[in-house]
Amino acid sequence: MNHQPSLVDLYNNHHGKLSDKWELYIKSWDDIFGTKQYAPLNILEIGIQNGGSLEIWAKYFSNAINIVGIDINPKCNELVFDDPRIHFVFGDANDDKTINRTTTLSKRFDIIIDDGSHISDDIIKTFFRYFPLLEDDGIYIIEDLHASYWEIFDGGLFHLTSSMTFFKKLVDILNFEHWKTPLSIRDYLIDFEGGYSNIFNETLFGKIHSIEFLNSMVVIKNRPYSENVLGRRYMSGSIETVSENTKIYQDYPISFFSKQMLDNTIMFDSKAIHEENKALKYQIESILQQNLELENNIYQLRNSRSWKITKPLRAIKTLFSKKRSER
Repeated sequence: MNHQPSLVDLYNNHHGKLSDKWELYIKSWDDIFGTKQYAPLNILEIGIQNGGSLEIWAKYFSNAINIVGIDINPKCNELVFDDPRIHFVFGDANDDKTINRTTTLSKRFDIIIDDGSHISDDIIKTFFRYFPLLEDDGIYIIEDLHASYWEIFDGGLFHLTSSMTFFKKLVDILNFEHWKTPLSIRDYLIDFEGGYSNIFNETLFGKIHSIEFLNSMVVIKNRPYSENVLGRRYMSGSIETVSENTKIYQDYPISFFSKQMLDNTIMFDSKAIHEENKALKYQIESILQQNLELENNIYQLRNSRSWKITKPLRAIKTLFSKKRSER
């Protein structure tokens, strides 16, 4: 049996169009894609630059049906691919015309990789538009999320609507059935809903099965809604040395316990609380940002040439101050 090369092997031995990816991604993809490597897949990559990654996907996914790339750079129209399975769509990924041209090649995709502009607004908008195109048991990847910490890409460590903030909130939404409050997903994402109201689809969140964060990358897998709920409580065996009468809860779904807890929860005006929290968040973000700037200024000062030159003078001053206090 022929040994299929790993993605590391393929990248090390690739001589075609340039592909620009971080080492961590390449080393992680065999684990992420391993079970799908020989499947008949439709693959979509948003942001292809020189097109090298499309050629490598074609080699790695030897049984792929379509490998589609989207890019807004008109120079990409000059790219020519030898593999007939590789297709290029020119345009803004979030433009309806671009989406329509993409879905004529494949209505749905098994793997979607967002390596586009890295701007938070674009990333979130792309997720709302393309995650619904993902096949069940599909994989949706966003690369280069380190940009979500940079102001130039509409981000920051404490930015309330950065792409990283959005994806961290998805972890809570993955556990929506346990919230024990009347808060809806739309309420929880109200910071984002305003900017994406025309494409906001609350039902798509029920398809999220798992979320995995790596350095600068998030991997989201989907499954049918029925496979994403906690389900019924299974118990096996009969000896209860430590607990007592636990089996009376056997086969109860989590919703039974959630309802009991919710009945004891004080109802509240979620939007009013949200507005108060939003104001507090902005204050905290501002204070933390100022603190970071001060720490950076102190660091730069202490590593400056003038600070190092005057170190002996500060030591003498400290010594005199100490002697005066001892008198």
